[in-house]
Amino acid sequence: MSSMKQGWELKDFEECIDRIPRTAKIPKKQFLVEGSYPIISQEDSYINGYWDKPEDLLKVDRLLVIFGDHTKKLKYIDFDFVLGADGVKALLPIKTIDARFFYYQLQSITLSDLGYARHYRLLKQEKIAIPSLEEQKQIVAKLDQAFVVIDKARENASKNLENAKQLFQSKLNEIFSQKGDDWVEKKLGEITTKIGSGATPRGGQSSYKESGIPLIRSLNVYDDGFKEKKTSIYRRCTS
Repeated sequence: MSSMKQGWELKDFEECIDRIPRTAKIPKKQFLVEGSYPIISQEDSYINGYWDKPEDLLKVDRLLVIFGDHTKKLKYIDFDFVLGADGVKALLPIKTIDARFFYYQLQSITLSDLGYARHYRLLKQEKIAIPSLEEQKQIVAKLDQAFVVIDKARENASKNLENAKQLFQSKLNEIFSQKGDDWVEKKLGEITTKIGSGATPRGGQSSYKESGIPLIRSLNVYDDGFKEKKTSIYRRCTS
C-alpha cells in the first residue's frame, strides 16, 4: 500500500461498514417462484426467488453490497429485498464511502479459494483505500462508463458470431441444395470400408506408466483440477 495516492485513507474492512437491521433469512427450499418481494442470495443470478411476507423485508435507505460467503459473489443492491439464508452477507458502507465505489473496490480484491467454506473471514482481513467522496464518485462514473463500453462490445461480438453462423449455414445449404449434373448420390455404407465406434483407452495412472503421457477422460476433470479416480490424487489444471 506504499503506492497509495496522497490524500487517500486506509481503513480496516470492518471500519468501513455499518450494522444493518436484523431480518429473517429465507432457506432456499422455501423460495417462491413468484411473489411480492425479491430474494437476494449468493447464487450467480441477480434475483434468486420471491417472498410475500412484508415483515421479512430489508428496507434499503442507503445502497449496500451483498457478499456470498461461500461463493464470493458480489451484488450491488439499490432496492428493498429479502435475504436468502446460508452465507449471505449484507454490507452497508459507512456514509463517507460511496456504495458503488465500495462495490467496485471489493471486486478488485482477490480472495483465496476455500471451496464451499466461508470466505468472509478472509474479507475481514483486508484494508480498504478511501479517497474523498467527490473523488469516489468520479472514479465510479469512469468505471460505469467503461463497463457500458465493454457490455456493448460483448453484445456486438455475440451478434457478429451469430451472424457468422447464420451466413455459414446459409452458404452450406446453398451449396448442397444446388447439386451439379455430375453429382452421384450414394449411401454411406457404399463409400466407407468400415463404420464403427472407437474404444476409449484405460485412464488413470496405468495409462502413463510406460509412455509417461497421461490420459485425461471427462470423469477425471473437476472444477478444481484433475483427479485420478483410484488414487484420489489431484493435479491442478494449467489451462
